[in-house]
Amino acid sequence: QRQQQQQQRQQQQHRRRQAKQHQRPQSPPDAQAHRPKGGADTPPTDADVRQDMLEQLEVRGASADLLVSWARDEEKVITQLQQLGDHRAELPSDVREVMLRCLHGLTNLVGLTNNGGWFDAALLMDLYMNMQPMGIEAAVAIAPATCAAAVGLMRKLDQSSSTVRPAALAQLATKAAHCLRNMGHTTSTIVTAEEVLQQERAILQALSWRVSRPSVRSWLTLLCDRMDVLTRGAWNVQLEWVFTSANASAGMLVMHSPAYTPMAPRQMANGLLCVF
Repeated sequence: QRQQQQQQRQQQQHRRRQAKQHQRPQSPPDAQAHRPKGGADTPPTDADVRQDMLEQLEVRGASADLLVSWARDEEKVITQLQQLGDHRAELPSDVREVMLRCLHGLTNLVGLTNNGGWFDAALLMDLYMNMQPMGIEAAVAIAPATCAAAVGLMRKLDQSSSTVRPAALAQLATKAAHCLRNMGHTTSTIVTAEEVLQQERAILQALSWRVSRPSVRSWLTLLCDRMDVLTRGAWNVQLEWVFTSANASAGMLVMHSPAYTPMAPRQMANGLLCVF
């Protein structure tokens, strides 16, 4: 009887184990191939995301390749600026504010208002000025022409088939030069079309002809687009609010903090996304 009871208990335990195994979801034999390659703290790369998401990321200009390319470009700029050290131009805050307002008027003049033209032009101006080994007064003297040249280059990059008159840019830059003179800076009050063209060439040479650089607005657009695709639009409304709020704050941040001094555009965008 004891043996029969023991056999019955063993059979019951065996049936329970079989029932539990049937209740568990079976993992496919190639489950390991579908797991993200990164570790616990490493997000999956685009190669681990479904093909339809990869296509959407590519269409919206938010691929991982672009993100990595932008990040490497910023690292190179940071290295260049570190090599210059203290031997680089830095506009006084009041002068830079005048230049940024001048850039706003110039971008409106040439129609660069829809896709972050002001952010791109401000980044171009900051990059060029940061890479110039000159004193403050020399930097202030070329600032108005540099603003006009930066907008002229962005306009040519945006619409290479159309032309923008350097004289029109020089006219508005001259008003900024007058403002600097009234502030007490010893600078010329006239900006000519020839000076604008000369500064365009100087910017191209200083930046190795790479005038298209990711601004803080570009980074915000990229990160929000990636989040929207990877969440399949589940947070579309929230992401629109985040982008709008962060974009407005980015303008104020750029007004008070030159690019790469001390933050790079990517750091600005990451911080703004964390805040909102």
